[in-house]
Amino acid sequence: MSTEPLFLNAEEVRELTGIAKGSRGKSRDALQVDWLRNMGIPFWLNAKGCPVVSRAAITGQPARKEQPTTGPWVPRVLSR
Repeated sequence: MSTEPLFLNAEEVRELTGIAKGSRGKSRDALQVDWLRNMGIPFWLNAKGCPVVSRAAITGQPARKEQPTTGPWVPRVLSR
């Protein structure tokens, strides 16, 4: 399994967007969000208002599915 993180880090988002600091009265994050929207790149905003971009959205690969560490859930009544 790949050890690559699921999301781009802040430096990678900066490199992708080309936006390292705010200008014209907008924060860096607001400018990055505008750029990502204009380019049609899916992202989320974290609790701090920073854009979070999935690595899969950039590479075009489907997001990896985590394998369950245990079997399927079984109600306690049936597991006795």
